[in-house]
Amino acid sequence: MRIRLPDRPGALGRAAAALGTVGIDIHQVQALERAANRAIVDLVVALPAAMLPGAVARILAEIPGVRVEGSWQTSDSLDLDTDIEVLAETVANPGRALHVLVDAAPKLLHAHWAAALAVPGGDVVHASWRTPKIGSVELGTLRPRALTAPDGSRLALAPLGSRYAILVGRRNAPPFHPTELRKLSVLADATARVLTGVPEQRRGGLSLVRPSTQG
Repeated sequence: MRIRLPDRPGALGRAAAALGTVGIDIHQVQALERAANRAIVDLVVALPAAMLPGAVARILAEIPGVRVEGSWQTSDSLDLDTDIEVLAETVANPGRALHVLVDAAPKLLHAHWAAALAVPGGDVVHASWRTPKIGSVELGTLRPRALTAPDGSRLALAPLGSRYAILVGRRNAPPFHPTELRKLSVLADATARVLTGVPEQRRGGLSLVRPSTQG
């Protein structure tokens, strides 16, 4: 859930207290932006079994100065040191560095899927579980940026060295924030540096995934 609230002491505490009174458990808080006396924060929460996401939005909307930017269902939150764990795994297994990043990216960015694309063609070379069926992607100028797909899905794209790019998607959610794009870009750049030292034959085996079979 993404919320906008006043950037002053106690504002986030009031939101957390309101959620706690109805049994909502906050797993993670990430501050995305602080400017002009306003803050944008992502909350990862677990709802009671009978509660719908719309009820949470209504609870927060009743707090003066708080505005809900959007809410979406995602996988379980990860520990805050998971970024480091992903980088450690890529260093330990450089031949699988691209796979490790793609498979971890959905949880790292609270998204639903991720795919590595060949440059410049845009063909999928590896995709995470539940990636929808996608054809070749028009990459254009390869730089970190947020996009919106024709079906309304929110996308984040970042270069992964000169040979690949990573595309991350989520549904029914706000656009990827610049803070999230920076995170993806840093991880992609680090992974690309690991891949640079991998002999070409070890990069092989990145077979074209047929995403429609992934559930």
